[in-house]
Amino acid sequence: MSAFFYHPPHRPKHTCFTWICFQKYVDTDIYQNVLTKIMHGFYAYSALPSDIPWDTILKQAKMRLCRHTSWFGITDMQIASQLLLYESEPFLWIKPNPALFNLPAEEEAP
Repeated sequence: MSAFFYHPPHRPKHTCFTWICFQKYVDTDIYQNVLTKIMHGFYAYSALPSDIPWDTILKQAKMRLCRHTSWFGITDMQIASQLLLYESEPFLWIKPNPALFNLPAEEEAP
């Protein structure tokens, strides 16, 4: 939903930023389930094909996510992303210095 304020193709080609325009944006099929479409292999802002059941699309997207993604970050949440990486494998067992991830040292952590 945050893409509503980006430039096209992440949003329609108009300059309307009212609540009504936002509601229409959220209800538009091509702007729904963007990450699921990407993980399945479709273009992010394409309409889903009507001949493929949603369950099949979702299953394929989950399979690709689990097989091909070892870590992800949250663009708008840098500290949370660093913490997710720090606490993931193999970092969980090698325990690098938290300062490398801009995290407080273990003795400083609350």
